[in-house]
Amino acid sequence: MGLEWVWKAHERSEERMTLAEYLEKVVRGEIPHRGAHRYLLDALEDEVGEGGLPFAGKIVGAERQLREFMSILRAGALGQDVRRRIILLVGPPGSAKSTFVYLLKRALERYSRTPKGAIYRIAGCPINEDPLRGVPDEARPALEVQYGIRIEQHLCPVCAHRLESEWGGDPSKIPVERFYITDGVGIGVFAAGEPNTQDASHLIGAVSLSGLRTYGSESHPLAWSWDGALLRGNRGIVELVEMLKAKPELLHYLLTTAQERQVPVDRVGFVDVDLVLIAHTNYSEYNRFWREPRNEAIRDRTRVVEWPYVLRIRDEEKVYDIMLGNPPGHLAPWTKTLAAGVAVLSRLQKRSSDSRFPPMASLKLYNNVWGPNGYPTNTDDPLSVMATKEEFEEGLVKAYPEDGKKGLSPRVVVDWISSALVEAGKCLNPIALAHKIRTSYTEGLTEWSKGDIEGFIGLMLNEYHNYLDKLIQRAFTTSFEAEAEHYWRKYLEHASAAVQGRKIQDPVTGRWVDPDTKFLRRLEEAIGIAQPAADGFRKEVLAHVGTISVSGGSVRWDSDPRMAKAIEKIIMADRMNVIRTTVSAVVPDEEQASRLEEVKRFLIEREGYCEECASFVLRYYADRAYTGATS
Repeated sequence: MGLEWVWKAHERSEERMTLAEYLEKVVRGEIPHRGAHRYLLDALEDEVGEGGLPFAGKIVGAERQLREFMSILRAGALGQDVRRRIILLVGPPGSAKSTFVYLLKRALERYSRTPKGAIYRIAGCPINEDPLRGVPDEARPALEVQYGIRIEQHLCPVCAHRLESEWGGDPSKIPVERFYITDGVGIGVFAAGEPNTQDASHLIGAVSLSGLRTYGSESHPLAWSWDGALLRGNRGIVELVEMLKAKPELLHYLLTTAQERQVPVDRVGFVDVDLVLIAHTNYSEYNRFWREPRNEAIRDRTRVVEWPYVLRIRDEEKVYDIMLGNPPGHLAPWTKTLAAGVAVLSRLQKRSSDSRFPPMASLKLYNNVWGPNGYPTNTDDPLSVMATKEEFEEGLVKAYPEDGKKGLSPRVVVDWISSALVEAGKCLNPIALAHKIRTSYTEGLTEWSKGDIEGFIGLMLNEYHNYLDKLIQRAFTTSFEAEAEHYWRKYLEHASAAVQGRKIQDPVTGRWVDPDTKFLRRLEEAIGIAQPAADGFRKEVLAHVGTISVSGGSVRWDSDPRMAKAIEKIIMADRMNVIRTTVSAVVPDEEQASRLEEVKRFLIEREGYCEECASFVLRYYADRAYTGATS
């Protein structure tokens, strides 16, 4: 098989026509007339995936920011004044601001190569000019009234010169061509850098020496080099890296471009542009800049989108998956979770000792996935907590508005994981990573002391030990599912009889007996249901089961999260003595050794462990069981 397919992916359509032909196609609806905000919005909507947002699997934990950004584009696409703003992404280092802008640029490139993303310019125009700018002013009102085509801007100096010199003053003959967005064509980038290296030419271009020799005047449009970022980015986007570090005179160019949608080009005049200005910076630069009274004008023309660190631990784990790619070894279950937990805890605003939202409670609240009824849908996740969305928004979020603005960057954490994995060899476990974090963290990396980070590690290890206790208990109970199902069916039968005040027929003797309230209370007490609340609780469970049945769902032992927790607790409590004896045996007998091998196979085949980390986790659990540290 040949490799022709490699090059076909990059094939381009060389469409050319006159402006007269182009206008006919626009009028017939064959080519959409759209500005830069609409074009970028269409490109992003072409990328929409799970959740109705673009870049699924590439940007994680930024749903609010993405929705806000899309909302700005929609308003700009409708011609609202927001298109005269610089969109400023503000967040700490490593919060994916620049990644987002990079993805925007790549999305534009991909979209411009699709049939529906076809975009056209005046052939040879140095700033990729919209062909309709060549339509005479006198014809524009009628076009808008009859066809809804609104044309606001005018030809750049180069095309205005060529209209007379090349096309005989006849705009209908202006040549039009399809073009493809790429870096430098519909995408401009300006990085502020050091003050002594900043120059206006980076934004607006400069006099071309060869052009000057040919045309003899610096004000001649063909004597200008049209390679400034604000000109290259016409019809697309301009990325402004660390914009707030730019010198005041350069900010003037940005302000004018945003406000007037014109670039003030020295010696040439004002040049109409249609683009989306996107800047990004960190909180320290942002706070310094915003305090300066002299920056009031640029502040007024800036739309800020805050882009804090991820605070949902499961999203933070996904960030590591993206950044690590294919790691050179195996990460044991809970390794990324421990790292993500320490990172999230470091991003929380400092709490007082009597806070309603201590660190671990805050972490679990942030980890909740809220359903339409205002309650969490992921209550089966041990790192979530039962609460209401109102408690979350009106309590935690309002009390601690600085959460997510500081702390450990994902880059730092991923470096620790990568380094620890290389040192570990084939497999990295949570305990080895905890040691790596302890030894690698240095004072000043964040506002937290080394002791604080040690405390965060301790909080996460407590959660890890809870996970481990349940995992080993389940691994030892091979008949768990069947036993859990038996408990569940018995509970439903006896709870229903107790609520209705009727008797139950004993399956062995056939006699009618009272419901086993002792059995009911043992399960209910396991999850803290007091005696006075027992009747109401039973009715809730039965009603929940009824709802599932009516909707055609399967009523399993874990259908009700509260009862699943109770059943799990009771079964595991009954098994603990056997488990402790087996795993902590210094020299296990034949039966114990066989049982341990079965447990290891369970961990490997069903829980994502490898041979090395399965052996480690059994040794680690045995050490804790021997000292009585297990639950």
